[in-house]
Amino acid sequence: MSISSTTSSSSCSLGSVRQVQDLWYEDGNIIFKAGDSLFKVSKGVVAARSPVFHDMLAFPQPDDQEMYDGCPLVMLYDADEDVRYFLKAIYDSGFFEPPPSTTEFDIISGILRLSTKYEVDYLRRRAIRHLDVLYPLTLTAFDRRQETRTTPWKDNTAFEAARLAREADVPWILPAVLYCVCTCPVDDMVDGYLWNDARRQLNPIDQAACVKALVPLTQADRKDMLSFLTLGAVSGCITPTDCNEARLDALRSLADAQDILNPLDSFYHMWELFEDNVCEQCVTKSKAMNGSAREAFWESLPGLFKLPDWRTLKTLQEDALRVA
Repeated sequence: MSISSTTSSSSCSLGSVRQVQDLWYEDGNIIFKAGDSLFKVSKGVVAARSPVFHDMLAFPQPDDQEMYDGCPLVMLYDADEDVRYFLKAIYDSGFFEPPPSTTEFDIISGILRLSTKYEVDYLRRRAIRHLDVLYPLTLTAFDRRQETRTTPWKDNTAFEAARLAREADVPWILPAVLYCVCTCPVDDMVDGYLWNDARRQLNPIDQAACVKALVPLTQADRKDMLSFLTLGAVSGCITPTDCNEARLDALRSLADAQDILNPLDSFYHMWELFEDNVCEQCVTKSKAMNGSAREAFWESLPGLFKLPDWRTLKTLQEDALRVA
């Protein structure tokens, strides 16, 4: 970020630019330029929210200060859409509220990046809380995230969330994020993914961690999560022949249909049919085994990606959300 001083004239021509109408205030006294977008806002408002802007705007205006529309022109070297979301959140208290209010991932991303950069802590906390709903610390919350999510589904969100976690220092979401990345096509993981019509790459550290995790994830799926399908006998089972046949049928169906690696939910869509074909004792035993395997897998998830344990990550989260 800098105040341009390349001309001493009282105004300048910026070529092809556009005034962002919902952030162009006639009583504004400073103009931010990001990309080809111009934002006319109040120094006092942005300085009150951001100590970075406060310190920067406190410097005396140089004699050769570049001007536009009678106001100092400040260049922001950030994506113009990020700046629009960020300034909108500062000016409109209802634009970006914490969960359970809904928003969009691009809005979360832009506001988190710039609230981190310009130290607007209350907006950073709000953005983090939205991410925590999507990529929580507990298995219980992860299982409910489709019900509690505050953003609509968008293809490749996990990839973008991984980049954002590194860029904005939100490491505690990475176990859940990288797990979700691993459920996506391997080509997107290795060759890059599409986001808003642009091809992007994972952070090399996360890319390597996800590739290395594919084998243990596959083993967890076949060996641990579905171990109840290879039971020989269940105490109290009243129809062992029928129950064993139902387990074999389930294994055959999984072998034929499973083309996505998703250990935590590999049997999710089959439980209802399975319950209709095995006895109550076998249902109880199967769900207990699957539940225990899922809990153990979740506990091991950070280590799978060479990340700190859940307790350490929880502490980082609490520190980030603490109001100073």
